[in-house]
Amino acid sequence: MLSNASRVFQTSDKLKENFTCGICGENYTNDKFAPITLHCGHTFCRNCIDQLGKDKHVPCGVCFTNTWTPAKKLTKNYQML
Repeated sequence: MLSNASRVFQTSDKLKENFTCGICGENYTNDKFAPITLHCGHTFCRNCIDQLGKDKHVPCGVCFTNTWTPAKKLTKNYQML
């Protein structure tokens, strides 16, 4: 049986996973690693979005759905900060 402290750490680790980029693993920040949500609903950091979106669209790193908005015009997901 897990102690309360162990449960808190497990919950904390799971929450951290939700606030990190699924491509590079960096924690979301308010600048270079700001969370950007694509039209498919998946969220990645600004740095990865800029790398993926060198054309006129951004392909999702999970489901490969194209977001037909230039990477620079996609806005931060402030709920993830």
